[in-house]
Amino acid sequence: MRFFSASFAAAWVWTAACAPAWAGDNMRAVDIASIAAVIVLLAVALAVVAASQSKARVQTLESIAARLDARFTRKAVELLNEEFCKLPLFNIETSSARQPGMSNFYALKGGDEFTNMMRGGAFGESLYFDYTYTMPVKGRMVFVCQTVSAFKTRRLLPPLAIWPAQIAGTMNAPENYQPLVFPEHPDFSSAYRMKSATPKEAKAFLTPEAASIFSLRRGWSLEAGGNWVVLYRHGQQITAENYPAFIDETREAAASVNVL
Repeated sequence: MRFFSASFAAAWVWTAACAPAWAGDNMRAVDIASIAAVIVLLAVALAVVAASQSKARVQTLESIAARLDARFTRKAVELLNEEFCKLPLFNIETSSARQPGMSNFYALKGGDEFTNMMRGGAFGESLYFDYTYTMPVKGRMVFVCQTVSAFKTRRLLPPLAIWPAQIAGTMNAPENYQPLVFPEHPDFSSAYRMKSATPKEAKAFLTPEAASIFSLRRGWSLEAGGNWVVLYRHGQQITAENYPAFIDETREAAASVNVL
């Protein structure tokens, strides 16, 4: 439906731009009806294509999970009980439907959902899934979907977040998070913003290897706390073709901060 809405809008703009050239100043009602029918048919066709692509992606992810002896779950409501749901990504207070202080908001917010989860088997304690939430942009609600990797760690981690500089201001950092600076890592510092409730412990988290990896592969977000660390590219759902590379890259990034 998200793709359908965008397609419908695109079709409408295209038709509106072309309609005057077709009919001049004396467009008949039948012409308007014909144009409207074309818009509907085009939007329906695009929606069918989008649904087909979504189904193909799910089937590919299922086959990846099967090869790795992992469990695949289409609707992963169970993830609401995981400790990592306390991290900032899963608590962006931008929807009026969410109640303050309420962590289990799945039943209240139709736009927030966990889907396409792979877990177990060769993944061990790690898991991969799509997370979607809604947020207002210029007076309308939009969906933001990203593919997320979550790793359960051997040790307790300080609460922290690493976000690309261009989105750091839009993320929901807790009030006690303080910005950290790393003059010894200028490339990292120009591309990312790091915040933490415990700056001293968090500074040790960013190893030289991690700073190098994040600087070379810009656009990653990392959030950590307790026994979990999650990585994702904000607003990007990973395609089926790129999923194996996504798994490898997130595992490399997690290993660079010594959590695997």
